Amino acid sequence: MIARLIGPTSFAPRMALFYTAVFGAVGIYIPFFPLWLESRALTAAEIGLVLAVPMAVRAVVTPLMVSFGDRVSDRRSITMLYASLAFVFLGFLFAANGFWQIVCVVVCVAIFWDTLVPLGDAIALSGVRKFGMDYGKVRLWGSVSFVGANIAAGALISALSGSVVLPVLFVAYGLVALSTVMLPKGEVAGNHPPDSQTVTSPHALRHPVLLLSLAIGALCQSSHAMLYAFGSLYWQKSGFSGLEIGVLWAVGVLAEVALFALSKPVLKRLGPSGLLAVGAVSVILRWLLFPIHWSFSGYLVLQILHGATFGAAHLGVMHSISRRVPDAQTGRAQATYFFISGVMMAFMTIMSGQLFVRFGVDSFTVMALLGVVAFGLWGLMQRLGKRSASPP
Repeated sequence: MIARLIGPTSFAPRMALFYTAVFGAVGIYIPFFPLWLESRALTAAEIGLVLAVPMAVRAVVTPLMVSFGDRVSDRRSITMLYASLAFVFLGFLFAANGFWQIVCVVVCVAIFWDTLVPLGDAIALSGVRKFGMDYGKVRLWGSVSFVGANIAAGALISALSGSVVLPVLFVAYGLVALSTVMLPKGEVAGNHPPDSQTVTSPHALRHPVLLLSLAIGALCQSSHAMLYAFGSLYWQKSGFSGLEIGVLWAVGVLAEVALFALSKPVLKRLGPSGLLAVGAVSVILRWLLFPIHWSFSGYLVLQILHGATFGAAHLGVMHSISRRVPDAQTGRAQATYFFISGVMMAFMTIMSGQLFVRFGVDSFTVMALLGVVAFGLWGLMQRLGKRSASPP
């Protein structure tokens, strides 16, 4: 019995539990935390700052804290510590009064909270290497949990008020802290068994093919900035009901879940590079088509592309790291990707506001340019990959 709980067969369920807890909390925070801020009498401008300031802090601080995970003997222990500190700091929000106290607490929470997914991914990738774990099938539980938490919390808040968000979020963060106790041990190995696709050099993080993979993934992810900021607003102005808007968001996540569920055969056919190409091309297609004034059913079909623009790009990056980076550097690789994508997402979010004010829905086409750049980098990555594979 004990062997089953600590052996390789339990690695995937324990990672799935972690992803379920983390993304369940995210599914509460993203859509509903602004409602709690409003219930504390913050103005719209103050709410925007409370949400924006942690983004700037995490772009600098989080990569350093995640990289520290490579310097400890067990990534699980540092993940447990960070989750517990995030939980404790969140509790201070119950006593926080006024804008400045709230923003200070939120920044402290973000410093520790934003390390959890990259550290969890680093542990998960060690399971991919050691046991052949299907990363997509494990990660999909996070997406499922995000949707479930969104619906459950939304129903609770509708029945009560925005003031209930913080207690619900506090419970969710506590469950995350508990889930880290169940994480598999994340021993940091000096290296992993080499294969034809693995770079075992201590300088793997500077390999141009890997850096291009991270850049392509970051471009694909940051192309969603306009949708995250103004998608719901545009759909609302187009006459879609709140229920229809919720369904549109859910369909995008479900498409992502479907890809994660099928990730093993898809990865076998396309490889990490092929997944990145699918992501880049889908970014171009999705954002060029978005400004067309579709009916609800049209946007419903278009939202399926989220499985590629987000899901394929994410899987491509994760498996690029798994195949090219030694275990002892996985945390730093995750931190590098987090930094690149975080900076690009923050920049594109700021740009989105300016573009949407001037051009409205037509500004979504600008996001397609990120896909064009990503596909160009993919072509360069292919050439460099062939060159490095050629015998001297």
